[in-house]
Amino acid sequence: MSSTDPTSGPAADRIDRADRLTPDEVAEVLALARAAGDADGADPLDEHVLLRMRDPEAPAVHLTARTADGTLTGYAHLDTTAPADGVGVEMVVHPAYRRRGAGRALARGVVAAASRPLRAWAHG
Repeated sequence: MSSTDPTSGPAADRIDRADRLTPDEVAEVLALARAAGDADGADPLDEHVLLRMRDPEAPAVHLTARTADGTLTGYAHLDTTAPADGVGVEMVVHPAYRRRGAGRALARGVVAAASRPLRAWAHG
């Protein structure tokens, strides 16, 4: 099986952190979110996250999970403007790459990136 076959290999060979996403990265995340929403019957990211993801001036931390060949398998958004009681976080893993470590790797990255307690949201 090739490394692009979603049934083989790890779903997250690397986690990348960025303060801003490029337009191409935004498009990738939106496609991933659509796939997850179609599979789950609920959108995985709220409007606040979608707006902030598109705004290059909005303060946030973006984490992406990628395979060795660069395929986006997961995304996490940390709202760094959240109140002092916690950093808001929303995560999504592509349905074809679930149960293979991408969510765990993203969660570890979220914990490492958070400067305060976390407040996670689940949709649906």
